[in-house]
Amino acid sequence: MTPLDDSPRPGARPSDPWAVPVLEGAPALITGAGTGIGRALALALAGRGMRVGLVGRREEVLRDTASAVADERRAVVLPADVTSEEDTERLLAAVASELGAPEVLVHGAGRLHHGSIADTPLDELETEVAVHLLAPHRLTRALLPGLRRARGQVVVINSSAVFDVRPGFAAYSATKAALQAWTDGLRAEENQHGVRVLAVFPGRTATPMQELVYRIEGREYHPERLLQPEDVAAAIVQAVEQPRTAEITDLRIRPFLEG
Repeated sequence: MTPLDDSPRPGARPSDPWAVPVLEGAPALITGAGTGIGRALALALAGRGMRVGLVGRREEVLRDTASAVADERRAVVLPADVTSEEDTERLLAAVASELGAPEVLVHGAGRLHHGSIADTPLDELETEVAVHLLAPHRLTRALLPGLRRARGQVVVINSSAVFDVRPGFAAYSATKAALQAWTDGLRAEENQHGVRVLAVFPGRTATPMQELVYRIEGREYHPERLLQPEDVAAAIVQAVEQPRTAEITDLRIRPFLEG
């Protein structure tokens, strides 16, 4: 993997090691930043003064997110398919040259397959494993030295589907459950290095993926009754900004009207 300059950011490590994290000017890397929760979180973190690296497969969608950042100089567009090792190498090189070692790493990329276990091809399951497990592992492993040095944070956007497995969504729920176990393991291992790890389990949120779920279910889609991506982003920012004496490990948030 491409090495990053992980030297401490000036002013990033106050004399009190348990102080509130300093987000102003810090780099954040967000996968799945083009739409939904990833986009909302990118805007929220940029609003806190962070420089945000926007990762996703579709450059035009990422540029739309960047254009929504109040100060576009805080946004760096980094198109990449995080399931590709070659793309990830290019991404890490671009992060090193254009963003800097992330102090907040957000795994927000996701993929949804609908189909029974009997009808789900092996390659589709492998793709979901690649998106939900292998990609976070590959990126985190490469960026851990800098995260440790900065006493940084990893945010993993999971799903309430881990707790409510429905017919036709087994591949999605199973790979998200694997992601949950991986996240718990990462937290247990990295606590000693000062890295905080947050797992987020949103309920039904008004995103393009959720609109697809409603079509699959044959239900009328009322996004105004669901969680809004900005709701989830606000909760995550609050967790990230906790004083270092505290760690929010699991954040479960659901829509009030359909909860």
